Amino acid sequence: MENAKISLYVAFTQYLKTVEEKGFKEAEQFLPGLPQDISATEVNNFFLQYRTFIDSVRETYNFQEKLAAGDLSADISCTNSLAEPIKELQATLKHLTWQTERIAEGDLDQRFQFLGDFSDSFNSLIDRLKIRGELERKTAVNENRLKTITSVLGDGIIVVDQQGVITFCNPEACKLLDRDEQSLLGASFHHSVHTQQANGRRIADSDKFTAITLKTKEVFRSDQIAFTTRGGSIISVSVSCSPIIDEDKTTGVVLSFRDISEQKKYLESLEYINTILKKQAMTDTLTDLYNRQYFNDRLRQELASYKRYNTQVSLIMFDIDKFKRINDTYGHLTGDDVIKDISTLILSNVRESDIFARWGGEEFVILATQIDKDSAVIFAEKLRVLVESHSFSINLQVTCSFGVTDFTANDNSGDFINRADMALYEAKQSGRNKVVAL
Repeated sequence: MENAKISLYVAFTQYLKTVEEKGFKEAEQFLPGLPQDISATEVNNFFLQYRTFIDSVRETYNFQEKLAAGDLSADISCTNSLAEPIKELQATLKHLTWQTERIAEGDLDQRFQFLGDFSDSFNSLIDRLKIRGELERKTAVNENRLKTITSVLGDGIIVVDQQGVITFCNPEACKLLDRDEQSLLGASFHHSVHTQQANGRRIADSDKFTAITLKTKEVFRSDQIAFTTRGGSIISVSVSCSPIIDEDKTTGVVLSFRDISEQKKYLESLEYINTILKKQAMTDTLTDLYNRQYFNDRLRQELASYKRYNTQVSLIMFDIDKFKRINDTYGHLTGDDVIKDISTLILSNVRESDIFARWGGEEFVILATQIDKDSAVIFAEKLRVLVESHSFSINLQVTCSFGVTDFTANDNSGDFINRADMALYEAKQSGRNKVVAL
């Protein structure tokens, strides 16, 4: 019997040594069986008790191994007192799993009180999640509020980030650009919307007003911007672009715009109409020369300049000789043609600085600047010869009589004109087709 005990002791010693060095699995082969030659009750009791202890240790090890692998459903006998702390840990982990699931579902009121430092860290994480969730909630509320506000605005709203990418657009922007929100969000603003200038030139880096606003942090405004719609057509827009500043750093720009294409067309029409009206106000409808009213306005300006700078100004007044005979013989339409022909002939021979106007009927005036009376007489004689030698459409020679005078310090505009008119009257009374100076 003593030998059996010794053998059993040696076997258990070898088993425990293997457990210590290689673990329970490697030690299984060294677990001693019940020797057949041992029949004593005390030996059997000793062996069974020791074997029960070893089984409990092995079961506890396997249980811990499953828990370490994440199997929280692992089970162990309720009589295994060695596993009590591990079973408490299992229960804690199960509860932790349940609470984590609740947190994942949005219940941030969960608290851990039974895992020491881990509880403090986890509770701190929940607090941060609460703050982040509140920020996200407020952000979502603000975004919804922004969408609601901008959705009713009459202007298009677009937000562009630092890279020039569109991050927000309101319904009016989509409407004005004939695009849906999906096609605008994430697109390059200067590749899809602001692609060219109003004159058709491609956008250069220096023309990218969003980049200018990002750099200068100043508001950009312009009524000379062109945007491209989905169909490739160009619309004229009025733009206001402001920087988005976060902690003194520009993170993007927000721009509002409205379509002013029709307004521009209207303004261009008005400008065209105003140009026509202005031309009509200053020109004679038959000859397209300056009319009498415009001539008088310019005369006052030139005489004021004369008085200030003591410049020379001369006035030439002329009319068509025996014009009534032309009308009576050939009709008023032919008479109008003669007036227009003489206007064209004289206009092509006056200087650019001279002011040539139709005074009324068949009478004309030329305000010749920077020349004295003698030079004006020579100029008038040249014009008289041009008319006399010109071939008109009628079978009748056409001539003109000229009156010339110069402006003096004691004159006013009325004196100046009357003296030229008197010179013209004298030219006609003395035989016509001549130049007379007073």
